[in-house]
Amino acid sequence: MYFSSTRISRRTAIVPFVLVVMFAAAHSALAQTETETVLYSFGLQSVDGATPWDSLIMDKEGNLYGTTEQGGEYGFGTVFELSPPAEKRDAWVETVLYSFGSQSEDGVNPYDSLVIGKDGNLYGTTYAGGANNLGTVFQLSRKKGVWTETVLYGFGSAPNDGSLPYAGLVIDKNGNLYGTTYTGGANNLGTVFELSPPVVEGGAWAETVLHAFGGAPNDASLPYAGLVVDKKGNLYGTTNEGGAYNFGSVFKLSPPAEKGGAWTETVLYSFGSQSGDGVNPFGSLIMDKKGNLYGTTTGGGAYFYGEVFKLSYAEENGAWAETVLYSLGSYSVDGAYPFDGLIMDKEGNLYGTTTGGGKYSFGTVFEMSPPAKKGGAWTETMLYSFGRQSKNGEEPWDSLIMDKEGNLYGTTTEGGATTNCDYGCGTVFKLSPEKGKAQTEAVL
Repeated sequence: MYFSSTRISRRTAIVPFVLVVMFAAAHSALAQTETETVLYSFGLQSVDGATPWDSLIMDKEGNLYGTTEQGGEYGFGTVFELSPPAEKRDAWVETVLYSFGSQSEDGVNPYDSLVIGKDGNLYGTTYAGGANNLGTVFQLSRKKGVWTETVLYGFGSAPNDGSLPYAGLVIDKNGNLYGTTYTGGANNLGTVFELSPPVVEGGAWAETVLHAFGGAPNDASLPYAGLVVDKKGNLYGTTNEGGAYNFGSVFKLSPPAEKGGAWTETVLYSFGSQSGDGVNPFGSLIMDKKGNLYGTTTGGGAYFYGEVFKLSYAEENGAWAETVLYSLGSYSVDGAYPFDGLIMDKEGNLYGTTTGGGKYSFGTVFEMSPPAKKGGAWTETMLYSFGRQSKNGEEPWDSLIMDKEGNLYGTTTEGGATTNCDYGCGTVFKLSPEKGKAQTEAVL
């Protein structure tokens, strides 16, 4: 049996300003072709996962991996694999690799995406469970076709430790894991942490709190999203509160000049500095080859439905400047409330999701195209509106991934073919580009 209490709690406690979006859908600004084929929906089997909040990852063979926050054998979420069909007309095959809550001090309720290490292991976080019920970092290892989970760290194990890691992880070339916790730390306003592999095989992983937010006036606070790392090892992220105006921030964390020294945090931008600016970024950032940062805010913008922004570093004054590329809600059926970050293709186009808005008020997938001439305006195209059919996925909360053919993959937290959950157990979807047309969705 699946329950929706966690979903409702998350909305009301973490995103209090996100309301049900009711756009007038009588006239669409775009002619869309929306052909849906339901290939897979969560909740099809008794121990299946439900409610995937995360983005996906893809291996070299085209298999997709992700997490569900609920469902599984014990009702506390799963890690799943979705394998492409052997024949074109066959269905994708889902396998539950692990059900959380199977043992004492196990993590429960994973919210964000996984990362694959060089060793082929999967790494991720759960926002609850563990020795202190404050979340965990876990590893899934495959041996002879069997996946085994190991809890690498339980948060709250030391004074001023972080707690409640909603975000996923990034991994460096040495196998160190980096992430954020939403709360905890010296000021209980969240942390950035590093988890280092054991020196001796079979030993314990070592956690280090690199930064505790809220330790200075106008500091960032409450990081919900994960991190992005540049070639120099600097970490970048967003916080959905804090900053000079308490509407969230973009921060940079720089490694020490000498080993063992302290990391240095810099608030690069505070949201809410001017009328029409975005507020409350929940999503992760991406970085282009020039070092520019791109992201979304869930609120604010010219129409109060969120924005897509760019942060650029100016050598002449040593400061970062924000450019609002697009404010969501500029027309009646536009998407609203982009909750997570973006991806970028080779041409510099940005792709993202919104949890609300669109023709049917259940969210969208959109594309942002850079201007043809320098200084021109970016162009938004709504590629797909969720909720056209009863078995359609609804409310995509996380970011997308793209394969070599330009297909987009993602998850929706609700909708799908099953009725085991109050609002549907969610889907994995694929959007395929069609020349001259909007995207075609297939729920995997």
